[in-house]
Amino acid sequence: MRKFYRKAHRWLGIGIGIIILLFSVTGIILNHRQSVSGIDISRASLPKSYQIRNYNNGIVRGTLAKDNRQLIVWGNAGMWQTDSHFTYFKSMNEGFPDGADNRDILAVVRTSHGQLMAASSWAVYCWDGRWVRLYEAPIHDMTMRADTLVIVTDTAVITSPYPYRSFVAHHIKGTHKRGRGNLFSMIMQLHSGQLFGLPGVFFVDGIAVVLIVLVVTGWCFTFGSKKLKRPVLRWHNALGLWLIVFTIGITITGICLRDPLSGLVRKVTFASHQQYLRDLRAIRWNAHACKWMLVTKRSMYWLDTLGGKPEKMKHHPKLTGMGVNVFQSVDSVTWLIGSLRGACLFCPEDSTVTPIGKKLAVVGYSNNMGHAGFVLFDKRKGAVDSKGKTLKKQISATPMVLQKQGMPLWNVALEIHVGRFFISFIPALSSAFYVYCTGIIILLVLVTGLLLHPKLMRKRKN
Repeated sequence: MRKFYRKAHRWLGIGIGIIILLFSVTGIILNHRQSVSGIDISRASLPKSYQIRNYNNGIVRGTLAKDNRQLIVWGNAGMWQTDSHFTYFKSMNEGFPDGADNRDILAVVRTSHGQLMAASSWAVYCWDGRWVRLYEAPIHDMTMRADTLVIVTDTAVITSPYPYRSFVAHHIKGTHKRGRGNLFSMIMQLHSGQLFGLPGVFFVDGIAVVLIVLVVTGWCFTFGSKKLKRPVLRWHNALGLWLIVFTIGITITGICLRDPLSGLVRKVTFASHQQYLRDLRAIRWNAHACKWMLVTKRSMYWLDTLGGKPEKMKHHPKLTGMGVNVFQSVDSVTWLIGSLRGACLFCPEDSTVTPIGKKLAVVGYSNNMGHAGFVLFDKRKGAVDSKGKTLKKQISATPMVLQKQGMPLWNVALEIHVGRFFISFIPALSSAFYVYCTGIIILLVLVTGLLLHPKLMRKRKN
């Protein structure tokens, strides 16, 4: 068995080493998104699925009429001025920090006083000839009710009345007398180290560095000179033994974050000291029902007031962990809801759900492009009509100025980390299969390395 363990550890380790390096490096980048938010990667160097064609990949998330002829368009490449046929694009990014991640615009609203307000992933801005930062926080959504600005973060709803200089946080009460925690969220925070705050994040970064060292020392021992092998093996064995619990823990928690295991752990809840809802994603005022509609990662709620207790909707469209990308009223009782899972027309009063199109991954919406009905923006297909059919002749081709917009380093790291990056090269590969397969192989390498450790070998002999 010892020979089998040695061969398995050596050759599996050599084969999976590059994947371990990719997991480790991208994991460190994902843990420090704001630190790398100013760094972009040229889309020309990425697979075709990440390049901009027909306004796909979130380059357009929404539009707002500036006047009778002009539109304001926003998305993950910032703000632009154009017309209803997208025949030209003029930049409106003055005042935003450099980097596509800093110009990732989620929502734009016009106040009752005619002011333009924009929400990026990191801040809220007001247009005054250029964008001026008003409020800074990780943001998921923004809307208006009368003259009050309403902002959604992960843990609270922030309101700001005119003239938008003071911001008040409203923490939404939970639906149970005792808060309920979700095992999936706990595992995700454990995997990144965020469960223990900044020290935990840096500790997980350290484990990623240890995995990199284990890979490099393993390669040096296998292919290096005889003089190099002894000191390299000493470091390899020491780090591998003393940190084996943490390296195995990082691997197992990573596997648990992908389906089907992720679907199982999401169903596991436990009593928690948290008294307020978390994972908030969007909010809208329903004038017909005279209530707020609140969206979290997985559920939708009715809310009479921001200080009241939410009531969970018995039936609502299926949501993804990313929440909703489109939450728009179509008429007094019907709402258009779009997410990476698809699009539908939803009537919350009678809980009817009418799907739109097939296999859509909706990232944007427009109702003022001069077409009958509305236009959706699919992540892969780009602009599609209200039936899910691709628009080509109705709008101009994507201009070069948008095609040249970079992709955030953080976003590229995420695509590599979860395996979606490699699907472009191997279409039959799925993200879940990639994570499970590589995760199991990494576990085998770690366990066989532990069984071969000299200290454990001597104990077994004695």
